[in-house]
Amino acid sequence: MGRLELNVPITGVEDLQRACNKAKAERFDAVYVPPFFVETAAAMLGRNQITIVTTAGQHDDLLDTKVMAIEAAARAGANEIIVCPPHQNAADGLWNEVEKELLTLYQICEMNSLIMWVGCRFSSATREVQAKLCSVLPKGHCGLRARKALPEDVQMAMLCGVEKFCASLTPLGAAKDVSMEQLEEAGATQFVLREAPEQKRTLNTNITEVAL
Repeated sequence: MGRLELNVPITGVEDLQRACNKAKAERFDAVYVPPFFVETAAAMLGRNQITIVTTAGQHDDLLDTKVMAIEAAARAGANEIIVCPPHQNAADGLWNEVEKELLTLYQICEMNSLIMWVGCRFSSATREVQAKLCSVLPKGHCGLRARKALPEDVQMAMLCGVEKFCASLTPLGAAKDVSMEQLEEAGATQFVLREAPEQKRTLNTNITEVAL
């Protein structure tokens, strides 16, 4: 089974403590933490070998804003960063600009010893746009995280040369009859379990949505 990451709603320190405790108790490999809580999460997890994942800006934030967010996350103790491609440039077909921005962000991540993920609505795009996006991903240790991914989306990314694909699992949503096993067989390497605090971790049931 691929790496499993926990993602639960975190709006305060109590939520963060519950998430960190759950990640440790149930042996998750990673936990998603909002940017403002990264430093506190690092202190809570201590020497535990749980990866801290966070985000750096929104789709159409200025490049400098995303760079500063990456550097701040690295200082706070994050291990992996999710960045969003510039949505407007992609919508306008300016793929050279998208590629330049992602490469710059990737280089900043490398300088700060961070692994970079590109998060996007991959499954809602046409196959042509999917291929374009895959073609502009930085070569190296950069992965793709996709909303509502189906096995055929994962296969498409693999065919386009993407080495790491992270699919998010949640009991809520619309992509019915898709299992973790099917996604893994298609090539997904990592999974994010999204759940509300009262929901239990389940690994062997069918899921109804895959979201970022």
